[in-house]
Amino acid sequence: MTNKAEEFFNVDDPESGIHRELAPGLNAQVFVGDNSMLSLVRFVPGGTGEIHSHSEEQWGLLLEGSGTRIQNGKRTIWAGLSQSIVRSMIRHPFGDEQIKQK
Repeated sequence: MTNKAEEFFNVDDPESGIHRELAPGLNAQVFVGDNSMLSLVRFVPGGTGEIHSHSEEQWGLLLEGSGTRIQNGKRTIWAGLSQSIVRSMIRHPFGDEQIKQK
């Protein structure tokens, strides 16, 4: 049986989840399951993440800031509690207009 501590989280708890600086000014609090993850993102203008992918499906929620999201070739402006779902192995970045192409 799975431990209750691994199934329930409080996103306001600074000890909860995995805290990652994805790039300067781009911070996430990540909660990982077996095949999916939830990323709560805080963005400071000027921060830019690199294009990447991962095997887990990812639900993303922008908590603070605004920026550009590219997914499946579509460029979208994210602001104020924007949310996305990224299927497994889909390449995607988030940041200012100058997104790093790697």
